[in-house]
Amino acid sequence: MKIDANDPKWTAYALGEITDERERMEMEAILGQSPEIAAAVEEIRETAIWLKEELTAEPAEQLTPAQRKRIEEKAAGNSFFGFLSGWKPAWVYATAAAAVILIAFIAVRPFLQTDISEPEPTLIAEAAERNLVEPATDSIRFAEPEQPSITRVPAETAAVAESDVAQEPAKVQQTIGSSDFSAPPTGPPPEIPPPAMDELVLISVPSAAAAGVAAAVPGTYTGVSALLPATIADAPVSRPSPSPAKPRVNTEEAPARIMANTVGAPIAGASRIAAMSASQPPAQELQTRRMDIEVVRPPVPRPGETFNTETYDPISDNPFLDVMQNPLSTFSIDVDTASYSNMRRFLDGGRLPPRDSIRIEELVNYFDYDYKAPQDGAPFAVNVEMTEAPWNPQNRLLRIGIKGRELPKGKRPAGNLVFLIDISGSMAPPNRLPLVKESMKMLVDQLTASDRVTIVVYAAETRVLLPSTRGDQKAKIHGAIDGLRAGGSTNGASGIQLAYKAAQENFIKGGINRVILATDGDFNVGVTNRGDLTRLIEERAKSGIFLSALGFGMDNYKDATLELLADKGRGNYAYIDTQNEARKVLVEQINSTLVAIAQDVKIQVEFNPKHVGAYRLLGYENRVMAKEDFNDDAKMAGVIGAGHVVTAFYELQPAGASGAKPGVDPLRYREQPQVSASADSRELATVKIRSKEPEKDVSVLTEFVIEDGAGRFANASGDFKFAAAVASFGMMLRDSPYKGNTDYERILEWAKAGRGEDRYGYREEFIRLVHRAASFPRR
Repeated sequence: MKIDANDPKWTAYALGEITDERERMEMEAILGQSPEIAAAVEEIRETAIWLKEELTAEPAEQLTPAQRKRIEEKAAGNSFFGFLSGWKPAWVYATAAAAVILIAFIAVRPFLQTDISEPEPTLIAEAAERNLVEPATDSIRFAEPEQPSITRVPAETAAVAESDVAQEPAKVQQTIGSSDFSAPPTGPPPEIPPPAMDELVLISVPSAAAAGVAAAVPGTYTGVSALLPATIADAPVSRPSPSPAKPRVNTEEAPARIMANTVGAPIAGASRIAAMSASQPPAQELQTRRMDIEVVRPPVPRPGETFNTETYDPISDNPFLDVMQNPLSTFSIDVDTASYSNMRRFLDGGRLPPRDSIRIEELVNYFDYDYKAPQDGAPFAVNVEMTEAPWNPQNRLLRIGIKGRELPKGKRPAGNLVFLIDISGSMAPPNRLPLVKESMKMLVDQLTASDRVTIVVYAAETRVLLPSTRGDQKAKIHGAIDGLRAGGSTNGASGIQLAYKAAQENFIKGGINRVILATDGDFNVGVTNRGDLTRLIEERAKSGIFLSALGFGMDNYKDATLELLADKGRGNYAYIDTQNEARKVLVEQINSTLVAIAQDVKIQVEFNPKHVGAYRLLGYENRVMAKEDFNDDAKMAGVIGAGHVVTAFYELQPAGASGAKPGVDPLRYREQPQVSASADSRELATVKIRSKEPEKDVSVLTEFVIEDGAGRFANASGDFKFAAAVASFGMMLRDSPYKGNTDYERILEWAKAGRGEDRYGYREEFIRLVHRAASFPRR
């Protein structure tokens, strides 16, 4: 069935006018499967938000009788209004034209970042001949000239859409070749061709001269001009820059949709032109102010990708390390799973995910594995298995699996939970705040009378929406969540501070004290520096209040920020793209999400050089630690939740293998490292794990030995085969130089062989995603 994005019902949905619950749920299901429809709804909603904000903040423009008369005269001469003149009274024309001008003016105001303390600027933008193109510049600066200055920007910096403007004042045309502004022109304006598609010419002229130009043309206004989307309805636009002196022209957002808008433009075509009525300084005061326009140039996309404003920290695959030179491998445990569901969102949306969005350990740890449980009250048990590496049979693949202690049923400690919910304008789309609301209600349904819930919301301002409330008062909590509405900027730091304050006021000693942040991570107001945010969160985590991050949304999603905040907050990080994912994280895995059974968990592996020539840790690139940090209890590390399963893979090159990583030249001032007598044993490696019990500051050491002896991959357990398939899939998506001879066909073979019981269907979904990725062009 073909879905029409222009169907009026989507506008009704975006504006919250769908009252039938069943119809609304059906539409949300469609939105989850159609990025095109979701994008259209997001544009409608954001436009409505901007209009509402501006209408609230600004008084309505009032037309003088003379202005109204000129509008009526101009409207009568317009071809569209002329067509209607046989059956509509004249007042309709004036009313319609005035409404169009007002709406266009409201839409353009976020782009007019001017300083009212300085004289009103005049900015004229028009197209020039193609033979005037000059080299592009990354910054367009308007100085304060006595003569008009011209800056030309080719299409790759700011593409110009076709304009309705058919006529312009004669003097405007002269600005390209003349600087004489001594007298205003007379007579009808000449014809100006539509803007060229390969450049945008920005001309700064004295405002008094522009006033004279406009005065000669009936039915025009003078004032500030701006870069405006071709239409409000069909062009997504970037929000104004936080800096009032530097409007942003974001060429990632809408190529070929930015038009040249002109001061003193005729009212005809007002749906595409915004002109702000303003008084001009006297003619002798030829004053202009400097205005900066920051042009944002996106890099060239790779095949199969389109660009947006999502951010991911760069990742470089861990290399093979020589055992003689680097005998110890040390890293922090990780239980995050955000990368997997984010990857799924990209594939289901019809494109390959960015390389740096793929964290192999998070893909592998998304799944549960049948590891043996800890005994005798230990916080976790360690499981080991090793075979030949399926993508490079000359090497070996070692799996280290950790299983956290399960909580007895009904024995979850009392919880002090603070829901910190982003309700800024960027959270309006269906896959953000509406999905947040459904997710939080799922979690509320799992709480009991011993639990407490506080809801803190933040946008431009931050407030406590719901004071601490018992978990069994579900109707009250649901009602508060249902009332959430999106709008405004994003003061995330202020929200975090207030959430921790609320958590501290309701602290439960020996219980769960946790802030649950739900956001797209786009902090653009207040403390936006990630260093300041992480220091704040790290300090609060030391007091026993942990932070979990739940990411939502697309195109504006800040993965790098959320991962860092969760790490420093000693919490887990998940990406919620569907209601099913919310159910997995907040219902099925509620104990592992909320209850920590071990913190600051570090792993250190020492390899025997008699059996291993070089090793490589798969994933955990941003979790690698210095070897000295292993015994330093002041160094924070990962947290294991109740029942959590954590897996790490090492690819090993046998000692003396031709492919082993080269060593270094002999040292001049000390002897080469010597092996001990223990190296002559069958020991392959020694694994050490340090961890702390919750609310304790001293770590406990667990140590065990792995003996040599790798079997064939064909004889490996089903869990091993499936986890290896997931790791290999991650290397394919990253286009890792270590992916060996793997391909999608082999990955599917291994995954199907290890599918097993698959109680919730997650492994079957993985197989579907591999098929999906195989349908795209290779990188």
